[in-house]
Amino acid sequence: MSTGFLRDNRIDDDDDFNARPIHLPPRSTTTVTSRIPTKTTHHIPTTTSTVFLDLPSSPHSTYHIYHDRICHYTLGPTSEPDKEDSFTPAAKAARKARRAARKAECAAAKQKDWSHYPADEEEGAVEFFLHSPHLAFFNPPRVLRAGSTKSAPPVALIHNSFLWRRWSIQLGAVLAEPGVIDPRGVVGWRFNSDKGERKKDTRLLGGYKVRNFRWWGESGKGYVKEIHRRRKENTGENLKTASPAPTPPALADQVIYLTWTSPFSRHTRRYHFRYQEIDFYWKGTGTVRETRFCGSWCRFNHVKLVAAVPLPSPPTANHSQQKTKEDVKLRGKGREGVRTTSICLAKYTSAVTPLKCGKLVLYDDIMLHFHQTHLHSQPHPHFAEQISSRGSGFEDDTLAEFKKTRFYHVVVATAMCMVIGDKQKRETIRKILEIAASEGGGNA
Repeated sequence: MSTGFLRDNRIDDDDDFNARPIHLPPRSTTTVTSRIPTKTTHHIPTTTSTVFLDLPSSPHSTYHIYHDRICHYTLGPTSEPDKEDSFTPAAKAARKARRAARKAECAAAKQKDWSHYPADEEEGAVEFFLHSPHLAFFNPPRVLRAGSTKSAPPVALIHNSFLWRRWSIQLGAVLAEPGVIDPRGVVGWRFNSDKGERKKDTRLLGGYKVRNFRWWGESGKGYVKEIHRRRKENTGENLKTASPAPTPPALADQVIYLTWTSPFSRHTRRYHFRYQEIDFYWKGTGTVRETRFCGSWCRFNHVKLVAAVPLPSPPTANHSQQKTKEDVKLRGKGREGVRTTSICLAKYTSAVTPLKCGKLVLYDDIMLHFHQTHLHSQPHPHFAEQISSRGSGFEDDTLAEFKKTRFYHVVVATAMCMVIGDKQKRETIRKILEIAASEGGGNA
Protein backbone atom coordinates (compact mmCIF):
# COMPACT_ATOMS: atom_id res chain seq x y z
CA MET A 1 0.00 0.00 0.00
CA SER A 2 1.38 3.36 -0.98
CA THR A 3 1.98 6.02 1.63
CA GLY A 4 1.24 9.70 1.10
CA PHE A 5 3.01 12.59 2.70
CA LEU A 6 1.81 15.98 3.76
CA ARG A 7 4.00 19.01 4.31
CA ASP A 8 3.04 22.40 5.63
CA ASN A 9 5.37 24.66 3.68
CA ARG A 10 4.78 27.68 5.84
CA ILE A 11 3.87 28.36 9.44
CA ASP A 12 1.24 31.08 9.92
CA ASP A 13 1.56 33.81 12.48
CA ASP A 14 -0.59 31.80 14.90
CA ASP A 15 -0.25 28.29 13.52
CA ASP A 16 0.61 25.62 16.09
CA PHE A 17 0.43 22.59 13.82
CA ASN A 18 3.39 20.47 12.80
CA ALA A 19 5.44 21.62 9.84
CA ARG A 20 7.47 18.43 9.36
CA PRO A 21 6.60 15.71 6.85
CA ILE A 22 4.22 13.26 8.47
CA HIS A 23 2.35 10.16 7.41
CA LEU A 24 -1.25 10.39 6.37
CA PRO A 25 -3.75 8.07 8.07
CA PRO A 26 -4.72 5.01 6.04
CA ARG A 27 -8.30 6.25 5.60
CA SER A 28 -7.20 9.61 4.21
CA THR A 29 -7.30 9.97 0.43
CA THR A 30 -6.65 13.69 0.10
CA THR A 31 -3.36 15.57 0.24
CA VAL A 32 -3.75 19.23 1.13
CA THR A 33 -2.02 21.72 3.40
CA SER A 34 -3.19 24.05 6.12
CA ARG A 35 -2.52 27.04 3.88
CA ILE A 36 -5.30 28.60 1.85
CA PRO A 37 -5.43 26.32 -1.21
CA THR A 38 -4.67 27.78 -4.58
CA LYS A 39 -3.96 24.41 -6.19
CA THR A 40 -5.61 21.23 -5.00
CA THR A 41 -4.04 17.78 -5.27
CA HIS A 42 -6.37 14.77 -5.05
CA HIS A 43 -4.73 11.53 -3.98
CA ILE A 44 -6.76 8.62 -5.34
CA PRO A 45 -5.58 5.13 -4.38
CA THR A 46 -5.67 2.39 -7.00
CA THR A 47 -4.92 -1.31 -6.92
CA THR A 48 -1.40 -1.01 -8.29
CA SER A 49 -0.15 2.54 -7.88
CA THR A 50 -1.06 5.99 -6.67
CA VAL A 51 -2.38 8.56 -9.12
CA PHE A 52 -2.03 12.27 -8.40
CA LEU A 53 -4.34 14.62 -10.27
CA ASP A 54 -3.41 18.30 -10.10
CA LEU A 55 -6.45 20.52 -10.51
CA PRO A 56 -5.77 24.02 -11.88
CA SER A 57 -8.25 25.62 -9.48
CA SER A 58 -10.21 24.61 -6.42
CA PRO A 59 -14.01 24.67 -6.89
CA HIS A 60 -15.45 26.84 -4.16
CA SER A 61 -18.59 28.67 -3.06
CA THR A 62 -18.38 32.36 -2.20
CA TYR A 63 -20.89 33.91 0.18
CA HIS A 64 -21.04 37.69 0.57
CA ILE A 65 -22.27 38.55 4.07
CA TYR A 66 -24.32 41.74 4.34
CA HIS A 67 -26.31 43.43 7.09
CA ASP A 68 -30.07 43.25 6.65
CA ARG A 69 -31.94 45.97 8.53
CA ILE A 70 -30.21 46.33 11.89
CA CYS A 71 -29.52 42.89 13.34
CA HIS A 72 -30.14 40.38 10.52
CA TYR A 73 -27.58 39.00 8.06
CA THR A 74 -27.79 37.65 4.52
CA LEU A 75 -25.32 35.24 2.91
CA GLY A 76 -25.54 35.07 -0.86
CA PRO A 77 -23.35 34.21 -3.84
CA THR A 78 -23.87 37.57 -5.56
CA SER A 79 -22.21 40.84 -4.66
CA GLU A 80 -24.30 43.98 -4.13
CA PRO A 81 -22.38 47.01 -5.48
CA ASP A 82 -24.46 49.51 -3.51
CA LYS A 83 -23.28 47.92 -0.26
CA GLU A 84 -19.63 47.61 -1.26
CA ASP A 85 -18.86 51.35 -1.35
CA SER A 86 -21.07 53.95 0.28
CA PHE A 87 -19.66 57.07 -1.40
CA THR A 88 -20.25 56.51 -5.13
CA PRO A 89 -23.27 57.97 -7.01
CA ALA A 90 -24.33 54.48 -8.03
CA ALA A 91 -24.43 53.43 -4.40
CA LYS A 92 -26.65 56.39 -3.50
CA ALA A 93 -29.08 55.58 -6.32
CA ALA A 94 -29.12 51.93 -5.29
CA ARG A 95 -29.86 52.86 -1.67
CA LYS A 96 -32.78 55.02 -2.80
CA ALA A 97 -34.18 52.13 -4.84
CA ARG A 98 -33.70 49.78 -1.89
CA ARG A 99 -35.64 52.10 0.42
CA ALA A 100 -38.50 52.24 -2.09
CA ALA A 101 -38.53 48.45 -2.33
CA ARG A 102 -38.53 48.18 1.46
CA LYS A 103 -41.57 50.47 1.72
CA ALA A 104 -43.39 48.34 -0.85
CA GLU A 105 -42.47 45.22 1.10
CA CYS A 106 -43.83 46.69 4.34
CA ALA A 107 -47.06 47.66 2.59
CA ALA A 108 -47.43 44.12 1.24
CA ALA A 109 -46.77 42.65 4.68
CA LYS A 110 -49.78 44.50 6.10
CA GLN A 111 -52.03 42.68 3.62
CA LYS A 112 -50.45 39.29 4.31
CA ASP A 113 -52.47 36.48 5.84
CA TRP A 114 -50.76 35.51 9.09
CA SER A 115 -53.27 32.82 10.00
CA HIS A 116 -50.85 30.15 8.82
CA TYR A 117 -47.11 29.66 8.81
CA PRO A 118 -45.42 31.44 5.89
CA ALA A 119 -44.67 29.23 2.91
CA ASP A 120 -41.16 27.89 2.74
CA GLU A 121 -38.88 28.65 -0.15
CA GLU A 122 -38.18 26.00 -2.71
CA GLU A 123 -35.57 23.43 -1.83
CA GLY A 124 -31.99 23.57 -3.02
CA ALA A 125 -31.35 27.17 -2.02
CA VAL A 126 -27.69 28.17 -1.94
CA GLU A 127 -28.26 31.25 0.20
CA PHE A 128 -28.56 31.65 3.95
CA PHE A 129 -30.34 34.13 6.18
CA LEU A 130 -29.51 34.73 9.84
CA HIS A 131 -32.62 35.97 11.62
CA SER A 132 -32.23 37.71 14.98
CA PRO A 133 -35.69 37.84 16.60
CA HIS A 134 -36.40 40.43 19.27
CA LEU A 135 -38.54 39.87 22.36
CA ALA A 136 -38.57 42.34 25.23
CA PHE A 137 -36.82 41.10 28.40
CA PHE A 138 -35.68 37.91 26.63
CA ASN A 139 -32.65 36.86 24.63
CA PRO A 140 -34.00 34.37 22.07
CA PRO A 141 -31.52 32.47 19.91
CA ARG A 142 -30.72 33.50 16.36
CA VAL A 143 -32.12 31.33 13.59
CA LEU A 144 -30.01 30.26 10.61
CA ARG A 145 -32.24 29.60 7.59
CA ALA A 146 -31.40 27.84 4.32
CA GLY A 147 -32.74 30.58 2.06
CA SER A 148 -32.72 34.32 1.50
CA THR A 149 -35.70 35.40 3.67
CA LYS A 150 -37.14 34.95 7.15
CA SER A 151 -39.64 32.41 5.81
CA ALA A 152 -36.93 29.97 4.63
CA PRO A 153 -36.58 26.58 6.37
CA PRO A 154 -34.61 26.86 9.65
CA VAL A 155 -31.56 24.64 10.06
CA ALA A 156 -29.94 25.83 13.31
CA LEU A 157 -30.53 27.82 16.49
CA ILE A 158 -27.55 29.88 17.68
CA HIS A 159 -27.25 30.80 21.38
CA ASN A 160 -24.61 33.24 22.58
CA SER A 161 -23.06 33.66 26.02
CA PHE A 162 -21.49 36.37 28.13
CA LEU A 163 -18.44 38.08 26.56
CA TRP A 164 -18.56 35.85 23.47
CA ARG A 165 -16.75 32.98 25.21
CA ARG A 166 -19.07 30.19 24.09
CA TRP A 167 -21.71 29.69 21.42
CA SER A 168 -24.09 26.74 21.39
CA ILE A 169 -25.68 25.65 18.10
CA GLN A 170 -28.72 23.36 18.09
CA LEU A 171 -29.31 21.42 14.88
CA GLY A 172 -31.96 18.97 13.81
CA ALA A 173 -34.77 18.24 11.39
CA VAL A 174 -37.31 19.10 14.11
CA LEU A 175 -36.62 22.81 13.56
CA ALA A 176 -38.20 22.67 10.09
CA GLU A 177 -41.40 21.01 11.30
CA PRO A 178 -44.52 23.23 11.13
CA GLY A 179 -45.09 25.30 14.24
CA VAL A 180 -41.79 24.61 15.97
CA ILE A 181 -40.38 27.96 14.81
CA ASP A 182 -43.31 30.37 14.64
CA PRO A 183 -43.44 33.51 12.42
CA ARG A 184 -41.82 35.54 15.21
CA GLY A 185 -38.65 33.53 14.66
CA VAL A 186 -38.67 31.81 18.06
CA VAL A 187 -39.68 28.36 19.29
CA GLY A 188 -43.42 28.13 19.93
CA TRP A 189 -44.66 27.71 23.47
CA ARG A 190 -46.30 24.36 22.64
CA PHE A 191 -42.84 22.84 22.20
CA ASN A 192 -41.33 24.38 25.33
CA SER A 193 -39.38 22.28 27.82
CA ASP A 194 -38.67 22.72 31.51
CA LYS A 195 -35.77 25.04 32.31
CA GLY A 196 -34.24 22.57 34.73
CA GLU A 197 -34.43 19.78 32.18
CA ARG A 198 -32.71 22.00 29.58
CA LYS A 199 -29.71 22.28 31.87
CA LYS A 200 -29.45 18.50 31.98
CA ASP A 201 -30.10 17.94 28.28
CA THR A 202 -28.98 20.85 26.09
CA ARG A 203 -30.79 19.40 23.08
CA LEU A 204 -34.17 20.47 24.50
CA LEU A 205 -35.64 23.64 22.99
CA GLY A 206 -36.98 26.56 24.99
CA GLY A 207 -40.26 28.10 23.85
CA TYR A 208 -41.68 31.61 24.20
CA LYS A 209 -45.27 32.62 24.90
CA VAL A 210 -47.32 35.09 22.90
CA ARG A 211 -48.16 37.66 25.56
CA ASN A 212 -51.40 39.61 25.78
CA PHE A 213 -49.52 42.77 24.87
CA ARG A 214 -46.73 43.49 22.44
CA TRP A 215 -43.84 45.79 23.12
CA TRP A 216 -42.78 48.21 20.43
CA GLY A 217 -40.13 46.73 18.12
CA GLU A 218 -40.79 43.07 18.90
CA SER A 219 -40.73 40.53 16.08
CA GLY A 220 -43.82 39.08 14.44
CA LYS A 221 -46.20 42.03 14.60
CA GLY A 222 -48.76 40.54 12.21
CA TYR A 223 -48.58 37.11 13.83
CA VAL A 224 -49.13 38.52 17.33
CA LYS A 225 -52.14 40.53 16.15
CA GLU A 226 -53.63 37.39 14.61
CA ILE A 227 -53.17 35.46 17.87
CA HIS A 228 -54.82 38.28 19.84
CA ARG A 229 -57.77 38.27 17.42
CA ARG A 230 -58.20 34.51 17.83
CA ARG A 231 -58.13 34.81 21.61
CA LYS A 232 -60.92 37.37 21.53
CA GLU A 233 -63.01 35.17 19.25
CA ASN A 234 -62.55 32.15 21.52
CA THR A 235 -63.65 34.07 24.63
CA GLY A 236 -66.86 32.66 26.06
CA GLU A 237 -66.62 29.25 24.38
CA ASN A 238 -67.68 26.12 26.22
CA LEU A 239 -64.99 25.37 28.79
CA LYS A 240 -66.03 21.70 28.91
CA THR A 241 -64.59 21.10 25.46
CA ALA A 242 -61.82 18.55 25.62
CA SER A 243 -58.41 20.20 25.46
CA PRO A 244 -55.94 18.95 22.88
CA ALA A 245 -53.31 16.45 23.92
CA PRO A 246 -50.12 18.07 25.24
CA THR A 247 -47.30 18.39 22.75
CA PRO A 248 -44.01 16.79 23.80
CA PRO A 249 -41.03 19.17 24.06
CA ALA A 250 -39.02 19.59 20.89
CA LEU A 251 -35.61 17.93 20.93
CA ALA A 252 -32.72 18.84 18.65
CA ASP A 253 -30.60 16.10 17.14
CA GLN A 254 -27.24 17.59 18.02
CA VAL A 255 -25.59 20.50 19.83
CA ILE A 256 -22.27 22.01 18.71
CA TYR A 257 -20.23 24.31 20.96
CA LEU A 258 -17.97 27.00 19.50
CA THR A 259 -15.46 28.28 22.06
CA TRP A 260 -13.23 31.35 21.97
CA THR A 261 -10.14 29.54 23.16
CA SER A 262 -7.56 32.20 24.06
CA PRO A 263 -9.00 35.68 24.69
CA PHE A 264 -5.93 36.94 26.58
CA SER A 265 -3.06 35.70 24.46
CA ARG A 266 -1.25 36.35 21.20
CA HIS A 267 -3.70 34.01 19.45
CA THR A 268 -6.95 35.88 20.02
CA ARG A 269 -8.33 34.97 16.60
CA ARG A 270 -8.92 31.32 17.45
CA TYR A 271 -12.24 29.51 17.84
CA HIS A 272 -12.67 25.80 18.42
CA PHE A 273 -15.51 23.34 17.94
CA ARG A 274 -15.72 19.56 17.80
CA TYR A 275 -17.79 17.59 15.32
CA GLN A 276 -17.86 13.79 15.15
CA GLU A 277 -14.66 13.33 17.18
CA ILE A 278 -12.66 15.76 15.01
CA ASP A 279 -11.43 19.16 16.19
CA PHE A 280 -11.99 22.21 14.00
CA TYR A 281 -10.41 25.64 14.40
CA TRP A 282 -11.34 29.03 13.01
CA LYS A 283 -7.98 30.78 13.27
CA GLY A 284 -6.21 33.80 11.91
CA THR A 285 -3.87 33.33 8.98
CA GLY A 286 -1.06 35.45 7.59
CA THR A 287 -0.54 33.54 4.35
CA VAL A 288 -3.16 35.53 2.41
CA ARG A 289 -1.80 38.61 0.66
CA GLU A 290 -3.98 41.39 -0.71
CA THR A 291 -2.84 42.79 -4.07
CA ARG A 292 -4.95 45.94 -3.98
CA PHE A 293 -3.87 49.34 -2.68
CA CYS A 294 -2.79 49.22 0.99
CA GLY A 295 -3.26 45.45 0.91
CA SER A 296 -0.34 44.95 3.29
CA TRP A 297 -2.42 46.59 6.03
CA CYS A 298 -5.08 43.87 5.69
CA ARG A 299 -2.91 41.15 7.19
CA PHE A 300 -5.30 40.51 10.08
CA ASN A 301 -8.50 40.51 7.99
CA HIS A 302 -8.40 36.82 7.12
CA VAL A 303 -9.48 33.76 9.10
CA LYS A 304 -9.36 30.15 7.94
CA LEU A 305 -11.10 26.95 9.02
CA VAL A 306 -8.81 23.98 9.55
CA ALA A 307 -9.65 20.44 10.59
CA ALA A 308 -7.18 18.68 12.89
CA VAL A 309 -7.22 15.11 11.58
CA PRO A 310 -5.60 12.56 13.93
CA LEU A 311 -2.71 10.54 12.54
CA PRO A 312 -1.65 7.06 13.60
CA SER A 313 1.50 6.74 15.64
CA PRO A 314 4.64 5.68 13.74
CA PRO A 315 5.36 1.95 14.03
CA THR A 316 8.38 2.36 16.29
CA ALA A 317 9.02 0.46 19.51
CA ASN A 318 10.17 3.45 21.54
CA HIS A 319 7.68 5.98 20.20
CA SER A 320 5.72 6.00 23.46
CA GLN A 321 8.86 7.11 25.30
CA GLN A 322 9.71 9.88 22.85
CA LYS A 323 7.40 12.80 23.55
CA THR A 324 8.18 16.00 21.68
CA LYS A 325 6.25 19.17 20.93
CA GLU A 326 5.21 17.76 17.59
CA ASP A 327 3.54 14.81 19.30
CA VAL A 328 1.12 16.98 21.27
CA LYS A 329 -1.10 18.99 18.96
CA LEU A 330 -4.50 19.18 20.65
CA ARG A 331 -4.81 20.94 23.98
CA GLY A 332 -7.93 19.08 25.14
CA LYS A 333 -7.88 16.84 28.17
CA GLY A 334 -6.76 13.34 27.43
CA ARG A 335 -5.48 14.26 23.97
CA GLU A 336 -1.77 14.20 24.70
CA GLY A 337 0.33 12.17 22.36
CA VAL A 338 -2.14 12.54 19.48
CA ARG A 339 -0.44 13.53 16.24
CA THR A 340 -2.60 15.57 13.86
CA THR A 341 -2.43 17.20 10.48
CA SER A 342 -4.46 20.22 9.44
CA ILE A 343 -6.67 20.50 6.35
CA CYS A 344 -7.92 23.91 5.26
CA LEU A 345 -11.65 23.88 4.45
CA ALA A 346 -12.75 27.53 4.28
CA LYS A 347 -11.60 31.14 4.47
CA TYR A 348 -13.25 34.33 5.70
CA THR A 349 -12.19 37.88 4.84
CA SER A 350 -13.68 40.76 6.81
CA ALA A 351 -14.67 44.06 5.18
CA VAL A 352 -14.47 47.65 6.39
CA THR A 353 -17.63 48.92 4.72
CA PRO A 354 -20.54 49.58 7.12
CA LEU A 355 -23.09 47.46 5.21
CA LYS A 356 -20.91 44.43 4.51
CA CYS A 357 -19.40 42.08 7.08
CA GLY A 358 -17.09 40.20 4.75
CA LYS A 359 -16.74 37.32 2.33
CA LEU A 360 -16.87 33.62 3.19
CA VAL A 361 -15.23 31.15 0.80
CA LEU A 362 -15.95 27.42 1.22
CA TYR A 363 -13.75 24.99 -0.72
CA ASP A 364 -16.44 22.60 -1.87
CA ASP A 365 -14.32 19.80 -3.31
CA ILE A 366 -12.08 19.62 -0.24
CA MET A 367 -15.05 19.78 2.12
CA LEU A 368 -16.93 17.10 0.19
CA HIS A 369 -13.97 14.74 0.12
CA PHE A 370 -13.24 15.41 3.79
CA HIS A 371 -16.89 14.70 4.63
CA GLN A 372 -16.86 11.41 2.76
CA THR A 373 -13.51 10.32 4.16
CA HIS A 374 -13.51 11.33 7.82
CA LEU A 375 -17.08 12.00 8.97
CA HIS A 376 -18.48 8.46 9.04
CA SER A 377 -20.40 8.84 5.79
CA GLN A 378 -20.51 6.60 2.76
CA PRO A 379 -18.26 7.88 -0.06
CA HIS A 380 -19.81 8.79 -3.35
CA PRO A 381 -19.46 5.76 -5.68
CA HIS A 382 -18.32 7.85 -8.64
CA PHE A 383 -16.09 10.26 -6.73
CA ALA A 384 -12.82 9.21 -8.36
CA GLU A 385 -14.40 8.89 -11.80
CA GLN A 386 -15.76 12.43 -11.59
CA ILE A 387 -12.33 13.85 -10.84
CA SER A 388 -10.65 11.77 -13.54
CA SER A 389 -13.21 12.63 -16.21
CA ARG A 390 -13.71 16.32 -15.51
CA GLY A 391 -10.62 17.37 -13.60
CA SER A 392 -12.18 20.69 -12.57
CA GLY A 393 -14.75 19.80 -9.93
CA PHE A 394 -17.78 17.72 -9.16
CA GLU A 395 -21.22 17.32 -10.61
CA ASP A 396 -23.65 20.07 -9.76
CA ASP A 397 -26.16 17.66 -8.27
CA THR A 398 -23.50 16.14 -6.02
CA LEU A 399 -22.54 19.54 -4.63
CA ALA A 400 -26.18 20.53 -4.31
CA GLU A 401 -26.85 17.47 -2.15
CA PHE A 402 -23.71 18.11 -0.12
CA LYS A 403 -24.80 21.68 0.67
CA LYS A 404 -27.88 20.24 2.37
CA THR A 405 -25.84 18.15 4.79
CA ARG A 406 -25.52 18.99 8.47
CA PHE A 407 -21.76 19.40 8.23
CA TYR A 408 -22.19 22.19 5.67
CA HIS A 409 -24.69 23.93 7.95
CA VAL A 410 -22.33 23.56 10.92
CA VAL A 411 -19.54 25.30 9.01
CA VAL A 412 -21.81 28.20 8.03
CA ALA A 413 -23.27 28.51 11.54
CA THR A 414 -19.86 28.55 13.26
CA ALA A 415 -18.63 31.09 10.72
CA MET A 416 -21.54 33.40 11.55
CA CYS A 417 -20.84 33.02 15.28
CA MET A 418 -17.27 34.11 14.66
CA VAL A 419 -18.36 37.01 12.41
CA ILE A 420 -20.89 38.35 14.92
CA GLY A 421 -18.50 37.94 17.84
CA ASP A 422 -15.64 39.77 16.12
CA LYS A 423 -17.97 42.56 14.99
CA GLN A 424 -19.33 43.12 18.48
CA LYS A 425 -15.82 43.05 19.96
CA ARG A 426 -14.64 45.72 17.53
CA GLU A 427 -17.67 47.89 18.29
CA THR A 428 -17.09 47.51 22.03
CA ILE A 429 -13.42 48.48 21.74
CA ARG A 430 -14.34 51.46 19.54
CA LYS A 431 -16.88 52.70 22.09
CA ILE A 432 -14.35 52.33 24.91
CA LEU A 433 -11.78 54.34 22.95
CA GLU A 434 -14.36 57.02 22.15
CA ILE A 435 -15.33 57.32 25.81
CA ALA A 436 -11.68 57.48 26.86
CA ALA A 437 -10.94 60.14 24.24
CA SER A 438 -13.93 62.24 25.27
CA GLU A 439 -13.01 61.99 28.95
CA GLY A 440 -9.43 62.92 28.18
CA GLY A 441 -10.51 65.91 26.13
CA GLY A 442 -12.90 67.05 28.86
CA ASN A 443 -10.23 66.90 31.54
CA ALA A 444 -7.85 68.86 29.33
